[in-house]
Amino acid sequence: SSSIDDAAVAAAYDACAAATRASSATFYFATALMRPTQRERVRAIYAWCRALDEVVDGAETRSPADARRELDAIERRLRALFDDDDGGD
Repeated sequence: SSSIDDAAVAAAYDACAAATRASSATFYFATALMRPTQRERVRAIYAWCRALDEVVDGAETRSPADARRELDAIERRLRALFDDDDGGD
């Protein structure tokens, strides 16, 4: 069973939709044609990719060591999400 409640998941999807709309109105409105569950998931993936892209783009303003630490932390969080998945392989 998941330790994340439905309200938290809904809030996360809402945040992803807002981030997607802010980054690309065209992509946001194109996903409106998808089924609701598919739309939420695609927007979540898009929002995550945009956030990661911002980290990589911002690496030029930090030391290489700081940028590497930030990317390593993102990788650890992502791996932990998959490790906690009860859905199997």
